[in-house]
Amino acid sequence: MAGNRGVTMTDVLMLPDEPRQIMNWILRQGQVTREQVLSEFSHLDVANHLHLLVTDGFLQTPTDDSVKAVLAAPRRPRASSSLWQALDE
Repeated sequence: MAGNRGVTMTDVLMLPDEPRQIMNWILRQGQVTREQVLSEFSHLDVANHLHLLVTDGFLQTPTDDSVKAVLAAPRRPRASSSLWQALDE
């Protein structure tokens, strides 16, 4: 899904409900421990969702017990700034 480019909000929005909830929370928190995710989402199958999110490239595991989102670099506008200035006039 996300691949090497990192996660975009479109990628996150296309996730099923439960993994999307987990991703949104991790994006807001930054790097978190698996224990924090389990505590926050005790009603979900967190271990399976985290495994799939890591496998699909949405999350990295900087340490054995932590995860963080893989964010895509902001996209630059394809048109030159002079074109945007001309369109604004």
